[in-house]
Amino acid sequence: EFTKLPLVYFLDISSNNLSGRIDARNWEMPSLQMLNLAKNRFYGGLPDSFGSDNLENLDLSGNRFLGSIPRGFGNFLELMQLKLS
Repeated sequence: EFTKLPLVYFLDISSNNLSGRIDARNWEMPSLQMLNLAKNRFYGGLPDSFGSDNLENLDLSGNRFLGSIPRGFGNFLELMQLKLS
């Protein structure tokens, strides 16, 4: 349940060959500033939120996401880097 870590501000689980959907999870990470899920095998849609409006760096590259970018991404007012490739 790494999506429910209220004190974590930096989470890097890249390059771990993880798979599954992340859009159906309830993300409760209010302190999160950097999230790196790159180079895994996540698929499906993107969640509308990661439980934080403080995200500065979000790397979702190298996965199998489908669909549009959620409207909630517009709430990331601190976002400086976004990778979706």
